[in-house]
Amino acid sequence: MPGRWVRDHWTDLVGVAVVIAVVVWAAMRFFGADDTGTVSSAAAPLSASERVDALSAAVATDPTNVARVQELTLYYLSEGATTGDPSFYERADETISSAESVIEDDPALQILRGQLFLSLHRFADAEELALEALETSPGNVGALETIVDSQVELGRYPEAEESLQSLLNAQTALSSLARLSYFRELNGDLNGATQAMQQAIEAGSGTPTEEATVTTLLGDLRLRTGDYERAEDAYNQALELRSDFSPALTGQARLAAARGDIDNAISQLQTVTDRVPSLGALLLKSELEAFEGDAEAAMDTGELLNAVLALQRDSGQIIDLELADYAVSGDASVLDTENGSPLEISEATYSARPTIYGASVLAWASYLTNDLTTAEEKARESLLLGSLDPVVNYRAGRILADVGDRTAAAEAIGRALEHDPSGTFRHRSDIVELAEELDLPIPQTWAQATVS
Repeated sequence: MPGRWVRDHWTDLVGVAVVIAVVVWAAMRFFGADDTGTVSSAAAPLSASERVDALSAAVATDPTNVARVQELTLYYLSEGATTGDPSFYERADETISSAESVIEDDPALQILRGQLFLSLHRFADAEELALEALETSPGNVGALETIVDSQVELGRYPEAEESLQSLLNAQTALSSLARLSYFRELNGDLNGATQAMQQAIEAGSGTPTEEATVTTLLGDLRLRTGDYERAEDAYNQALELRSDFSPALTGQARLAAARGDIDNAISQLQTVTDRVPSLGALLLKSELEAFEGDAEAAMDTGELLNAVLALQRDSGQIIDLELADYAVSGDASVLDTENGSPLEISEATYSARPTIYGASVLAWASYLTNDLTTAEEKARESLLLGSLDPVVNYRAGRILADVGDRTAAAEAIGRALEHDPSGTFRHRSDIVELAEELDLPIPQTWAQATVS
């Protein structure tokens, strides 16, 4: 069974692995499958809506047909990931439950529900189910994929690396290579990550949504390394495959902003969010509006973001990391008071999800409340993998400089400067100012990006 791994690039946490959309490519693998799960080329192609109607009827008639249950569920997970509409997750849950009511302890259904838990950010639950499925079905690729995803999102990186190697030993395919790409990126190897994502594209099954997803992810990597032309090519290719693909449209907007056309980028994001109020597009739009000094527009976008987060939370989705990042970076006054203070949100996030990104938001929230002891501890933790993420490195560098460790601060800011400036708009000037304070050379790309 296919897995899922995606990365929505939210404001400061460009590249946070909150696993939101490789379910997009996973979902499409079953489309066109016959009752045995094999692809049929003889049948006339149906439109997506016709296919979903047919699948819904088939599952309602025979919920024991696991192949159809998989196909319909993965379609719902795909749409939930690309549109941000949590009702798709509710439909996925209903579809899985209909099969579970008549089939007990089926590994395929366990993995399917595990993938739903991944979409809802219930990573510990997802891992537990996948481990149970793996006991029943040793070497099951879908179970291994879910285990890798869960362990990464729980910050258990050594275990995740071992599980990833088991997955690659079992299958070198699109989904496993995409995970390899992300793991390399986490460890600061953008060139290796790009190479693996290119290999994932070459290994792909050829379905439009799948190809659009991996091509968009390749565009994101190109953008992070400052290769704007090839990033643009990748986003264009993704949109040729699926013209409404919001991750690619959001990537195009970030690229426009990286080239200095902020107004056009905001306009593009407005078009995206008018159609699909995705978190990635809303967070980037808010950041760009704040970068432009339009506080009123940024607050309006923040209020819409809060409404989307509330809708997702009410549907059972855990929105911890997204909420925490916005709370410590954006205007927390627009968030529901029931969420708690930025520090409380960050503490809860880290407790449930102790990744380098969870450590980063807790470090920054602690720093903003003058708790330098916790800030330093979590800042150092956020740097353990050597990620080049400019915001993770800026937060850690600022904290470490303030506690007197200029050497570690310089190392962190040096890594931030290896990343293209498009990785952050909010902290661009902060990074350059801290680099100057630490007597670091400023790359031309960063110097030009901060010229007003």
